[in-house]
Formats: sequence, C-alpha cells, structure tokens
Amino acid sequence: YSERTTVAILVTESGHAPCLPSRLGKSAEILRASVAHAIIGDVNKREYVMSKLANYRARRRAGMVLPLAAVAALAAGGLSTALAKGASYEVLYNFAGDGEIPYDNLKRSNSGHLYGTTLEGGGTGCGGNGCGTVFKITKSGAETVLYSFEGSGNCGFPGRGTLINDSAGNLYGMTILGGAGCEGSVFELAPDGTETVLHSFGGGLGDGAYPEAGLTADSKGNLYGTTQEAGAHDVGTVFEVALDGTETLLHSFAGPPNDGAYPRADLLTIGGNIYSTTYQGGANNDGTVFELVKGKKGAWTEKVLHSFAGADGMGPWADLTKDSAGNVYGTAIGGGANGYGDVFKLAPDGTFTVLYSFQGSGDGEYPYSAVLMAKNGDLYGTTGGTQQAPYFGTVFQLAPDGTETVLHAFAGSPNDGSCALGAGPLTEIGGYLYGTTYEGGSSNLGIAFRIKE
Repeated sequence: YSERTTVAILVTESGHAPCLPSRLGKSAEILRASVAHAIIGDVNKREYVMSKLANYRARRRAGMVLPLAAVAALAAGGLSTALAKGASYEVLYNFAGDGEIPYDNLKRSNSGHLYGTTLEGGGTGCGGNGCGTVFKITKSGAETVLYSFEGSGNCGFPGRGTLINDSAGNLYGMTILGGAGCEGSVFELAPDGTETVLHSFGGGLGDGAYPEAGLTADSKGNLYGTTQEAGAHDVGTVFEVALDGTETLLHSFAGPPNDGAYPRADLLTIGGNIYSTTYQGGANNDGTVFELVKGKKGAWTEKVLHSFAGADGMGPWADLTKDSAGNVYGTAIGGGANGYGDVFKLAPDGTFTVLYSFQGSGDGEYPYSAVLMAKNGDLYGTTGGTQQAPYFGTVFQLAPDGTETVLHAFAGSPNDGSCALGAGPLTEIGGYLYGTTYEGGSSNLGIAFRIKE
C-alpha cells in the first residue's frame, strides 16, 4: 500500500502515469521508496495520503487523468515481435462501484468459478470509496460480491496476491492495511460470507506489517506469506500462521548487500522448501530470488540464490512458477537489456538465464505478473505498461526458443483494460486465459478479461 499511495501523490502533484514504475527510471523508484517510509505509520500523514487518493480518484472519474498523452505512433520500424492473428479476446466484466481496481489475478476454485479481490469499492469507508471486496465471477462474466471489507480508520484494502481456497470452500488472503493496528491482516472467508481475521500484524521488530502478497498453504492447512515492512530490520518478513491464528516469524530480511528487502510476491514451495523474490536488496539493491530451508529442529535458514544487477532485471514483484525439472521462472519489472523488464529462469544448480528482455516498442514493458507455463513449455503473461497511450500493457506468449508473441495489446478506457498489476499468473480454463487489469474499462476502475490460449 505504501507504494501505491506514494504513486498517488506523485500522480496528483506531478501528473505522472499511475502504472508503476513510470518512465522516470530508478531515481523515481528510490524517491517513491523514501516517501513510502516517511508516510507509513504516521496517522496524520496517512490522512494526507488518503486525501491525495481521493483527489486522484475524482480526477480519474472526471477524465482528467486519462489519457495523459496523445496517442503516439509505435517506434519507427514497426513492432519488434510477432502479433498473434485471430486471438479471441473479450472483456468479461467492467468494475464500477461494486468493486474497484482489481489488484490481483483470478483464482480458480474447486467449484470451477473464478475468485478475486478489488483494492477499493464495496462501500463508503476508507476515504469514501470503499475498503475493497472479495468477488466471484463466472466464466461468462457474471460477477457477485462475496464480501465487502469494512475497515477502521481508513484501514482495509486487499493486496495483489491471489486468493487461495481449501477443500471446504473457504478462501484465504491478506489485507495491506486492516487488522487491529491497521498494519495488515490475514483473513478467512467462509462460503456463507463470514469473514474471520486470523492474524493482525503488529509491526515492530517481532512481527511484519503491510503485506502485499498472497498466501501459500501446506498439507496441514498452515498459511505462509510475506510482509513488505517491519521485522528485525524493517524491510520485511516471511511468516507462518496456523489456522488457530498462531503466528511464527520464519525470517526477517536484513537488506543489502547480503539479503533481500521488501518482498511483494507469493511464496512457492518445492520439496518442502520455500522460494520467492524480494523487490529490493541483494548485492546491488535491485532485488533477489531467495530460498528458505527448514532444518531438522524446525528452524528456517534463508539463502539468496540470485541478486539482480540491472542488466539481468531489476525489481521483481511477481510470483515464481516452477516446471517438472525444478526450474523456476519469473519476471522483473525493470532492467534487462532495454530497461523495460524481462522474463528469467533459475535452474536448480543456480544458473540464471534471461529468457526475454522487453523492448518497449509494442512487445510490452514492465511485467508485474507471474508467467503461466503451458504443457509444451510456452510461457504466458502480462505486462503492466505505463498508462500512456499506446502503451497500456499486453498479454504475451513466450516460446522456449525465446520468440515472443503479443496476443493482445490493451487499449485502455473506456472499451478495454490497462495496467495488469496482479502478482499471480493468468488462470487457464478450457483453453482460455483469464485475468484482470487494475484500471481501464467503462468506468476506468478495472476489468476482468479472457483470451483464447
């Protein structure tokens, strides 16, 4: 949440685009991070941020924010990748009031329906535009709000991590704020709509704060996740929460140069070990891929598997994806050969490979979301774009030989989405890929979409 509120301030005061990161480069990332640290935890400053958000919302609804620039021609020489012909794409649902700004991708439940959350909407709390919702959407686009967060003192707001479910149909997720101290929460939502806060984060040295990712569960139902702030060094934590609400801190990140900082992605489990990324930290403060291993006595040991260095990527936000050989795949929102982010692979022996660097000339830029792996090895994902026409983001396919194909280029409000920012991958059902964008659509409050794989 600190990242988004900081961006809202920059948007309302400087006019820069709301999709992160903007074209200002790494200096803007550092600026946003420093401002984020200044605003979190101070009630008066939080109220200031909420007022700026309200200003931005009003301008967005009035059409004063979009578009920020006139539609420009694509870079000279045409597209740098192949455009898919005949890809079947449709907007399934336009969010408007019942839920606003879907900040995560969709999760398929055991019942076959799709579930997700919106960052805002669902009421009049949290500054007047609602504290967020949990919703269900059918494959044909019928949407139902299952729960509207009430918030307290401008608290609430579900994060960008994908919901998970158990065999009984309960859903689990986190809110960025909310909870007893307004520093985030872990929640359970029963099929009858009853919401239970399993854990309220307390911040400080012994707990985390402001979780932005989703949860991962083990076979016993214990929940695992990350917080982007607090812990022993105030740069984030990895935690476990039992279903009775008991929380155990597994790791406090220490930051650069020897550890990661500010984790924003869901956790991935392989053979009992935990893998994920941090947005910053590592040897170059450009982010890390890390592993947590549980010892015989129950203690967890963390190891940095890769420190990003700019040319191989910078600022990973997305979840990791694994294949049957134990390789993990992910995206970095910046850096790479051209500065627009990349798709990477990390082998079990530690070999790191950049599979594709986005070029920013129609092939997409700034991939925030995880990639989905098909049976033939193709990877599917989205790019966030910049909210400056025509760069509203894309849906892409990446073949094992490195050939990238744009399946769809988002066109922005009012007829299409923009800014695909969810941490999780697209969801595949019956040959279609389902996802969300956090802006765009008829009300510029986000959409749900599907596209033929």
